[in-house]
Amino acid sequence: MKRKFITILLALSCLFVGCLSGCNSTRQTNNREKIPTTTDVLTIDQDKYLFGLCELSSDINGGVDVEVDNDFIIGNVKALGVKSMRVWMHLHNIIRRAPDSDEISILQGTADLYHDYFAKLKAAGVERILVMNHSFIYPVGCPNSDVQCVPHPIDDRDMYIRFLKLYEKCYELLATEFPEITYWEPGNEFDMVDGTFLHPIGWTAGSSNVFTSSEAARITADLCWYANRGLQKVDKKNVTVFPGMTMSPTTATYLEETYQWIESKKIPTGEEYSDTNTWNYFQICAWHPYPSSTVEAAADTCETLYNVMKDHGDGDKKVWITETGFSEDRFGYDQDRIDALYKDLLDITKSRLKFVETLFLFRMTDCYTTPISDYEDHFGLFYAPGDPINKGKPKPYTETIYKWFYGENADTSGLYWYSTPQEE
Repeated sequence: MKRKFITILLALSCLFVGCLSGCNSTRQTNNREKIPTTTDVLTIDQDKYLFGLCELSSDINGGVDVEVDNDFIIGNVKALGVKSMRVWMHLHNIIRRAPDSDEISILQGTADLYHDYFAKLKAAGVERILVMNHSFIYPVGCPNSDVQCVPHPIDDRDMYIRFLKLYEKCYELLATEFPEITYWEPGNEFDMVDGTFLHPIGWTAGSSNVFTSSEAARITADLCWYANRGLQKVDKKNVTVFPGMTMSPTTATYLEETYQWIESKKIPTGEEYSDTNTWNYFQICAWHPYPSSTVEAAADTCETLYNVMKDHGDGDKKVWITETGFSEDRFGYDQDRIDALYKDLLDITKSRLKFVETLFLFRMTDCYTTPISDYEDHFGLFYAPGDPINKGKPKPYTETIYKWFYGENADTSGLYWYSTPQEE
């Protein structure tokens, strides 16, 4: 009898321990179930999707040239024949939080503008729209100093968890409002050492009050996990794209630390279990090579980052370069040199960087009526429509890009759809 009692007690103890273990367990999935989306994220189709673009429209974004509106962008999208477009949609511009609770709602007037823009992009031939946000909504009582600060994950843990839960709700709300969007990039250049897009509360430009690389990596992983869960709650087709990285000398370390946090069994912060499955954090990786010398050197860095992915079992994930391009200011306004650099970029991506599916070229047009800086203002494939001399003309290297995609004898006259009528 005593032996039977001990046996029963041991069995109950095992069940109890198993329960405790399960409450803090690591989620396990098999190889094919590990991809939490019904969208095909394994196939890399450079032939169809390599050519992508970035631009901000004055119809829906502030601080940009008034003439760079939806119609100007759509006209150039049609002329270039791009299939992928990256669109800026910041949370604080489209979501409002109640003044006395963490309830959130869509600003319907702004949402309607985006719906119209997305419909026009798709009618113009765009098949993949990537929506990027790099701002936050804050819980009641969180003393945010701007829209890109984050409560400290250790020193202010309770508020940090509330912040993450609200981030999930924001992406659940966006996915509900925009069923026409599949691809979501929940952040931008979080690896910047100066903390521009991700910093502690109270940060100011040039301040030493920044997150360490490890802290930024942890926060990035948490944000991706919660955004992904919010998106997946609404529709299994949704895809989370890792926030594009800067490719600075510290980026590989930051990416390595992101994987280490995922593997640490300490995150997602605020849940009763850990999740070491990287597919529950993001399904496509992204970074931003802006070559300062040669494209070959930038490609070397791309391969270094991809090797970090492979080292952590993510070699089957593809990469989107969600920003890349050449500022004429950096290269002495030498358009011939930039012409050669763009050809190198396309050739080397095609020959060496086979894990890259899409290059989102930054950006469609120069900034003219609302200048930012000499460097930022001269990335355009087209002159600004407000430029009094060139009025929306394509740059010479834009014709080179067009012919790279469509053949040396391709007719480029369509690229002048905006500028030619104004010259008559």
